[in-house]
Amino acid sequence: MTQPCLTLHPDIGFNHIIMHPPFEIALHLGAPFTDEDQMTWSLRGDTKTLVDHQIMLRRPKQYRQLISKCLADHQGLEAPIETQDDLLTSIIRKQQVKRLILSNSKFLGSPSWMLSGGAFYQKAGANVAALRGLFSQHPCSLFLALRNPAPLISAAFAAQNSRSFAEFKGDTRLQDIRWSRVVAEIQAAVPDCPLTVWCHEDTPIIWRKVLQHVTNLDQDTTFAGELNILKKIISPDGTARLEKYLKSHPQLTLLQREQVFAIFLEKFVVEDEVEEVIDLPGWTDHIVTDMTEIYERDIHKIMDMEGVNFIAPRSLPDPRPASAN
Repeated sequence: MTQPCLTLHPDIGFNHIIMHPPFEIALHLGAPFTDEDQMTWSLRGDTKTLVDHQIMLRRPKQYRQLISKCLADHQGLEAPIETQDDLLTSIIRKQQVKRLILSNSKFLGSPSWMLSGGAFYQKAGANVAALRGLFSQHPCSLFLALRNPAPLISAAFAAQNSRSFAEFKGDTRLQDIRWSRVVAEIQAAVPDCPLTVWCHEDTPIIWRKVLQHVTNLDQDTTFAGELNILKKIISPDGTARLEKYLKSHPQLTLLQREQVFAIFLEKFVVEDEVEEVIDLPGWTDHIVTDMTEIYERDIHKIMDMEGVNFIAPRSLPDPRPASAN
């Protein structure tokens, strides 16, 4: 018999009634090297709003290790009900919750092995299904940021030092890398989980919409962390001017705010913060350009996929091209 991955509470037995009434669970899957936990820290600026709506956002260290251990213990199988309840009890404790937000860029799989097995995130569907198996008694929704595979692969390779690039890449053909395949496999693996997707390249403009979808709050909800990502890539002078402008124009619609963000981004961008420099053995500008063009076409394919909720600016800009060094 599979052993529980956590120490069970005294009142939990194999025939116990489910402890937790069903509540929504939002699973932010990453991808790696996109917002780098910024979602958690942006939302923590609105703790009162979250509490008022019974939305729980724990610090990542309070649940990631617990979830990782459960996933390892059950090897892709659905966890027993008592184990699921014990896991949730360890996370939410005694609080009343209507929605729980869990975020980990490794939910898709280890970024160091994103190209293993001859395909890009070959086990994404199986990994997400295993994650779903820890919360089978609760409705789950999935959230995934996509990134141009060229700089994504470069960042993932640079983050490890145990293998050469040839070993890291394995048999995966760069020209075959498609996020649309990953998205389709996730949908097939967990068809009961709505999937929301957006481009990492768009996050400075659409961050408020991303936060709104993850929390499932009303569209007119404002977030203290709305500008967190944009402020990282524009100058201090641009930030000051933007904040002053927004303060003097409080009636702007969401669309108008996005248009303002795009204008300020174009005028005050700090190029060093947005330039994607690729430094991988054998890579040329031609390879990077080809991969970027494939990514752009693939994004439009994903936007048309049935069942995918795609968050984008009203007019989708091309992802910023990368360059090889």
